[in-house]
Amino acid sequence: MMQMLFSLVKDVPKRLYWLRSNDPVPEDLRGWSYHTYPVRPRAYFGLGVSEVAYKYCETFRDLWMRRKEYVRGEVLESSPLYMGKLIHSLMNYAFRDASEIVSRNLGPLESIRRAQELSRKRASELTKSYYRKAMEFYMTMVLSAISTLWIQQSLTNDPLSYISIKTEFVIDGTPVGLSNTLRVDAYHEGGVIIEYKLGNPDPLLTERHSVGLAGYALAIESSLDIPIDYGAIVYISELSRRPSIKVFPVYISSLYRKKFLENRDEAIEVLMRATPPPRSGNCYQYCPFFKACNGGERS
Repeated sequence: MMQMLFSLVKDVPKRLYWLRSNDPVPEDLRGWSYHTYPVRPRAYFGLGVSEVAYKYCETFRDLWMRRKEYVRGEVLESSPLYMGKLIHSLMNYAFRDASEIVSRNLGPLESIRRAQELSRKRASELTKSYYRKAMEFYMTMVLSAISTLWIQQSLTNDPLSYISIKTEFVIDGTPVGLSNTLRVDAYHEGGVIIEYKLGNPDPLLTERHSVGLAGYALAIESSLDIPIDYGAIVYISELSRRPSIKVFPVYISSLYRKKFLENRDEAIEVLMRATPPPRSGNCYQYCPFFKACNGGERS
């Protein structure tokens, strides 16, 4: 599973090169143009990419409540938001723990025992309600990653060079009005931003997730001064022993960059107002601010 994932991510630039060559990103939409319009923000609020890109609340009232009224949202354990965060954490642990196990040159049985020990530790740290499923999901991912590294070890003296992926890659997005500690799920050294998402590819959600990739690309470009043109959305079907994984390659085009910047500017304008924005007429079912915003229970 992991070997397939690594291979697909590694091939993303090849699959998208034609799009980049026929629709190049202009300089004024690169993150390093943070001193000029349209990349330069009107104000600096240290926004998160998810706060800007996904826009689950059409009016940004959720952003106002979080940032101006200091309301703590309620994330239901049954919600996709909770499950998505759990999967994010388990995936990142699996990558790091597999690298640690292989670097210690443990034998097969010792490696499995260590993975089992870590599966209990990681699951107990992250969840109570889904402990068993979390442990099984982690074991699938970490053992798959270990076996992938062992295969590489048979081909080279440096098994860890195969991954070439940094998990929870931290970047300073301050120049473009974002947080100074943005965390990208993973970053492939070939210049591919990787984001994990729960579920299956859906046109509307994939569009929002692609806009989010544009936000991370702008932040990396503003901080490291290197072009970021490609992303990969890794859709994980469910928290289980046998999830299906689909990799959706994304060319981070001018269209996605413009949309992210439009959302960012709208979010900044909302936060600069003296009064809160109106309630949305189309509330997201699992919005963490539903009760605080509507003054009642969820229907």
